[in-house]
Amino acid sequence: MSNLLLSAILSLLCLSSIFGKNFYIALSDADSIYIRALDYYDESEDSSTIIEITYPKIHGLRNEAAEEKINSYLEEEFFKSIEWFDEFIAILDSFPTLEYERGMFFSFETGFDIKLLNQKVLSLALNHYEFTGGAHGNFYAIGYTFDLNDGELLTLDKIIILDSLPSLTKICEQRILEMFEAESLSDAGIFEDYIDLTFDQDFFLTSDAVVFQFDPYEIAPYSMGNIEVVIPFDEIKDHLLIYLNKKE
Repeated sequence: MSNLLLSAILSLLCLSSIFGKNFYIALSDADSIYIRALDYYDESEDSSTIIEITYPKIHGLRNEAAEEKINSYLEEEFFKSIEWFDEFIAILDSFPTLEYERGMFFSFETGFDIKLLNQKVLSLALNHYEFTGGAHGNFYAIGYTFDLNDGELLTLDKIIILDSLPSLTKICEQRILEMFEAESLSDAGIFEDYIDLTFDQDFFLTSDAVVFQFDPYEIAPYSMGNIEVVIPFDEIKDHLLIYLNKKE
């Protein structure tokens, strides 16, 4: 197959991700690494509750053990919602007299966004939404960043120099003030006048930034949605481990 034809096919497949499933996300026309999106679907017997999962599978790594490690980890993480779906179905089946529940439609939906894919790193966000009754559904996101050389999950302490967290916290707070054009975090709508940034904080990487993501209710009301704080590498280069500063 010619490179031109392969490029055209990959472009069409990437566009199909906007409208459907089972798409491919390629690193580039010349590289062999790509992400395939796979689907899982199930529903209750009365079709009142559905679960739909679109999960990523990476292909083309030179280290096959690393590829299997990443894929196994991601499948396990994405399939956690199956357990919640099964538990919810069991609860509904245990209370058949709750008529108000029976006219409602419930859902568990999990998908993902690729944030960064190069020869060294894969960074993506799992996006989960569920509606199990009440005034509104709930959603959250989880970032996952992997070293493609060995399949290791890169936690924040492997991205950020250990003693730089207090300084990075101040930068994060300032970014939030700028985002909401506020004089204080409480004026911006944040619950507290400080951010408790720890090495457990959820994040993902892009080609030029680390992005801290805060779910609804984590630091602010549900109405403010998911808050993403983008901090460019160039502004915190003294806080980063060396390899993130290298230009490919």
